[in-house]
Amino acid sequence: MHIGRVARSTFCLRLGGAVLLAGMLAACTGAPESGGTGTTTAATAPEPAVAAAPALPARTAPNTARAGAAGVATAHDAAMDAAVERWNEELRVGLQARLAVLAQRSDAEGRVLFALLYPLAQDPAAGDEDATSPVAEALGDAARLAPDDLLVARLEFAHCPRAATACSRTDALARWQRLEPDNAVAWLAGIGDATAAGGDEAAAALLARAARAEYHDLAYFADAPLVYAELRRMPMPPRSKALARELGERFGAGAPLGDDDLRAAWASLPSLARQVAMIGPHTLCRAPGAAVAADCRAVHRLLAAGDTLIERSIGLSTMARLSAGTPDAAYWQEQLRQFNWLRAASVGPHHPFPATLQRRWAIGEVPALQEWLAAQGRATPPPGWQAPGRR
Repeated sequence: MHIGRVARSTFCLRLGGAVLLAGMLAACTGAPESGGTGTTTAATAPEPAVAAAPALPARTAPNTARAGAAGVATAHDAAMDAAVERWNEELRVGLQARLAVLAQRSDAEGRVLFALLYPLAQDPAAGDEDATSPVAEALGDAARLAPDDLLVARLEFAHCPRAATACSRTDALARWQRLEPDNAVAWLAGIGDATAAGGDEAAAALLARAARAEYHDLAYFADAPLVYAELRRMPMPPRSKALARELGERFGAGAPLGDDDLRAAWASLPSLARQVAMIGPHTLCRAPGAAVAADCRAVHRLLAAGDTLIERSIGLSTMARLSAGTPDAAYWQEQLRQFNWLRAASVGPHHPFPATLQRRWAIGEVPALQEWLAAQGRATPPPGWQAPGRR
């Protein structure tokens, strides 16, 4: 767990707290900003995000009031960076104390919590190796203790390092598919590994099975309340008024964040790391041939009805592209326009972080944002509104 100044490419790999904002989701996943063009997801299976401590960038634009003409950081910036780093270190110390307590637990929940919190307690400069073995062991223990627990199966698949022997992504995926066969994600999640191994037929079979599913549910934030409850057992490091303002600015909140707001943001980080790894169907539906075209449409209809921004972004933009020139084209273009409004209206100076964060845990990300916009009388776009770059 770390707040710092990093380039966007590094940020997207480490999935820092500001990815909670809708606009950053598209930047990290490759989902088109306004739809209709672009690809769905990366071609290769992503490595489970367990090893790197999250990092949070500074601001998306330079603070010209505190920077010189050439954009060079002032002494104030350097002092604030140092204060943020000290706060990070105090936070890591507190997390490591909680890990020492969790390490004594031998129940499945305790082992899951250990696996989720361990990477957040590491110094990002330490590299990947330190987190791999303890996380793998904790996930393997949880799987043995609770072989029929759906959350355990999902987490083991998402966070087990690919080269680990103490846990098994393959076994976890098989359990997940057995426990939740009607969720398309359980089948799509295996496509990345199948494609990377050169198993095109196996990947197509997984896509076909996903097309027969009833829904697409990433179970986004499913573990966040569990992590949040654990974080409430430890005090947050003290913050001066200036540091509180800086942390709020770096989170994109526009205001200082309270202790519980910060806990909620940190509790969301493992979920954010997981969501990109769960998205399929990778390359199969970029330019689908006749053999998979119907399956691609069926899967992306499910994605378009998902309750997260990333699902809808991929699902709706792909359906708008695949339906071009058909009687359904107008319907999907309008659905995409409505979604683009939701995303555009949920960022900027009035964006709802952190006000809606725990509400997103309870009812889903898209429903929570829709609820927030409706309360402001902004549930639907103005007549004729289009996302930037679209006509």
